[in-house]
Amino acid sequence: MRTCSEPDCSRRHAAKGFCKVHYYQLRDVGPCSVEGCEQRRLAKGYCRYHWRTNRDSNRVCLTCGATFTGDPRRTYCSDACRGVAKRHPLRNALDNGDLPTILRVAQESSDITEDDCWLWRFAKNSAGYPMLGQGGSGGLVHRRMVETFLGRAIGREPVHHKCANSACINPDHLQLTTQRENMAEMFARNFYIARIAELELALLRASSPVGDST
Repeated sequence: MRTCSEPDCSRRHAAKGFCKVHYYQLRDVGPCSVEGCEQRRLAKGYCRYHWRTNRDSNRVCLTCGATFTGDPRRTYCSDACRGVAKRHPLRNALDNGDLPTILRVAQESSDITEDDCWLWRFAKNSAGYPMLGQGGSGGLVHRRMVETFLGRAIGREPVHHKCANSACINPDHLQLTTQRENMAEMFARNFYIARIAELELALLRASSPVGDST
């Protein structure tokens, strides 16, 4: 085994005749080559800081595609781009108005029923409506879908689920309506649900066998 060339040192050779300890202690180095930096040179003419920030000046941000310099461990040019990359892809597609991607990702993120309802698999609010982002910071999915496909903000205008399924985000099942129409439809639906339950109970009672009198 080759050892360090420094007298009385039996450590294993690492580079240029020295072990790691003596190599870093005795190598002939000057200051960093960056003007105004007096830190000790580490590699390729740079100190530790400038070596990290200059060793790869042609990296491309994975979000926006811009070239940038900096810590080589970074894959995004800014915190904003890193935040965008962590968002659900449907949110990014909605922000960009990318209709083909919106439809594809919405279906991939949903369980599709026989009635063609796209039932959102991710976070929902207490009323059962799908939402985007932490705490719904990206908005309610069904409302954002309507805004994107209409090409305008809808403010507080009610969005009606024609399929009566609040978890559905299929744009074909969504429509704008007035508050009066939305309430009237809700009351009518609740009335029919209650009426159906009442009739089912009556049929059940009618079909039950009558016990023998004693």
